[in-house]
Amino acid sequence: MAGGSAPGAVKCLVWDLDGTVWDGVLAEGGVEPFPGVAEVMDGLDRRGVLQSVASRSDAGLATAALEGMGLLRYLVCPQIGWGRKGAMVGAVASGLGIRMESVALIDDDPFELSEAAFSCPGVRTYEASERDELLSYAEFGAGGNVGDASWRRRSVEAKLRMEGAMAAYGGSRRGFLKGCGMVLTVRSSVSGGHGGGMGRPMDMGRALELLSRSGKMGYYPDRARAEAESYFGGLGAVSTPDPPDGGVRRMAVTACLKDRFGDHGLVGAALITARESRAEVEAFAMSCRVEGRGLGPAFYGCVAHVVGSAFAGAGRLTQAYAANGYNAPLLAAMRSAGFVPARGAAGGPRPGGAGLGDRDSAGGVVTLELRLTGMDPPDQDWLTIRFE
Repeated sequence: MAGGSAPGAVKCLVWDLDGTVWDGVLAEGGVEPFPGVAEVMDGLDRRGVLQSVASRSDAGLATAALEGMGLLRYLVCPQIGWGRKGAMVGAVASGLGIRMESVALIDDDPFELSEAAFSCPGVRTYEASERDELLSYAEFGAGGNVGDASWRRRSVEAKLRMEGAMAAYGGSRRGFLKGCGMVLTVRSSVSGGHGGGMGRPMDMGRALELLSRSGKMGYYPDRARAEAESYFGGLGAVSTPDPPDGGVRRMAVTACLKDRFGDHGLVGAALITARESRAEVEAFAMSCRVEGRGLGPAFYGCVAHVVGSAFAGAGRLTQAYAANGYNAPLLAAMRSAGFVPARGAAGGPRPGGAGLGDRDSAGGVVTLELRLTGMDPPDQDWLTIRFE
C-alpha cells in the first residue's frame, strides 16, 4: 500500500515479526533485527503512534527475542500465538479500544495481509518493504507537530494496568474507583486573559490533537476547526483582546488526569463561545484512554462550572449532537451531566428537539442544553478535582 495515499491518522501499527521486524524465522534459529527497525519504532513512539505485534510464533521465545533487541518496550497489547493474523489484529484493536480504520498492519506475507484485510474491514496494510519509509508517510505523523508524544504509550500501559486491576478486584465499582486515587486538574482561559492559565504550551498542541483524533467521546464539527486552531494555537503566545460590549467571548478548558496507575496527561479539552444569555460548546473531547472511569460527565460538570463563573450572564450551556454510529458514549455523558433537549426562548421545545433521538432538518443534529444557574463543581467521592 502506498503510505501517503491513506487518509487519516494511524493510531496503532501492528508489526509482524518473522521477515518484518527481524531477518529469518525465529522457530528455525537465531534472528537479528533488520537495520533501522529500532529507529522506526522509536520514531513512531515519539510521534504518539501506538505499536503492537501480531505474530504466529512461540510467545515465550518471541517475547524474549524482542526484549533482547530492546524493542519490547515500544509494544502494547502484543498478540503472539498460533491463531489467524486477522483475529490477532482484531484483538489488538479491541484491547486498545481503537476503530479498525485507525489500525495498520505491516507484514512480509501477501497472504497474511489479504487475510487480515478480509477479516478486519477497514484495516490498512503495508508490505514489509515499506518499513523504512513509514516515518515519511503523512498518516504516521510526517510533517506534524514536533515533540515527544511517547506519553501516549505510557498512558495506554497505565490504562491496561487499571483494567487488569479492575478485573481482579472483588468489590463494587465505586469502591474500586475510590481506590484509584484519581486527581483531575482543570485549567481554563478566557479571551482577554481572564481565568486561569492553560499550563505548558505543549498542552495546547495536545488539546488540538485530542479534538482532531476524538471518536466515541468527541464533538469537533468542521465549522469549529479553524476557530479552535486559532484560539488554542494562540494561547500562551498571544493575548486575545477583549471583544466590544455585547460581542463574543471564548473560553478554552482542559483537564489532566493522574491516578495510582500513572500520569495520563491531558485527557479532556473543550472550546466554548458565549453570546448574550447562553454559552455554546463549539468543540469537546475526552480521551478514549480514560474511558470507563466516568470522567465524561465529571468534565462536563467542570466545564459548566467554570463557564457559569466566567460568564455571569450565560444562563445555559448548549451543544449540538449528531449520532455517527460510534459516539453514543458522548450522548450518554451529556445526559448523565444533566443536558436535556434545548427549548426555545418562549419555553417551548426547540424544533426537532422534543427528544434526544429526534433530528431536525439541519442534517440529523439535535441541540441539548444544561442550565448553569447555581452550577457547583462536580462532587464525587472517587474523584478529586482541582481548578487552576
